[in-house]
Amino acid sequence: MLTNYQNKAVVPRAARQYPSWFVIASGPSLTAEDVALLEGQRVVAINDNYILAPWATVLYGADPIWWEWHAERAELKAFKGRKITQDKGAAERYGLEYIRSVDADGLSRDPAYVHKGSNSGIQAINLAYHLGARRIVLLGFDMQATGGKAHWFGDHPNGFRSNWEKWLWRYQFVADDAQRMGLEIINASRETALRCFPRALLSSLLPDRA
Repeated sequence: MLTNYQNKAVVPRAARQYPSWFVIASGPSLTAEDVALLEGQRVVAINDNYILAPWATVLYGADPIWWEWHAERAELKAFKGRKITQDKGAAERYGLEYIRSVDADGLSRDPAYVHKGSNSGIQAINLAYHLGARRIVLLGFDMQATGGKAHWFGDHPNGFRSNWEKWLWRYQFVADDAQRMGLEIINASRETALRCFPRALLSSLLPDRA
């Protein structure tokens, strides 16, 4: 328990009558302008994306080294949303909420834990489901080096490089489980190699504004 788009697929308005959660990853196609459109929505920001979305509902960071890198940043200290990790040591050290993870693919139905899926994006999707999401919109899930960059912010301090080939195929398990669970997942990333979810323009997925 918790202590230029490719293949556009416009979602009909009738399918947009219940609240969405938005999960923001760090792909290089992510723009601050897109993120700003989500203010006031239910948002899980993964890792550095809390800098672009300081108002996010949840900040999720899987790895203790990431929390170490950011622990003294003013932006993190000012963040008012929930801070959640699957690493018990990091939770204890930095005063975070902890959710257990198990080494499995796909999505967990049990709110006591998330499936690791070898990728924090999968964990964040699973977390959003546990938080009540029945539709999840993905942003910044490039899963590729767009424009020769790995992330919108550059490289991690330790030079860690994303292993997209290892991770991509695991998302098919997520897509299969989501279909069985009645969970709609839509990929609104500007550029992406992730093809197992329907695509849509972000603007088509936002509530109408007066």
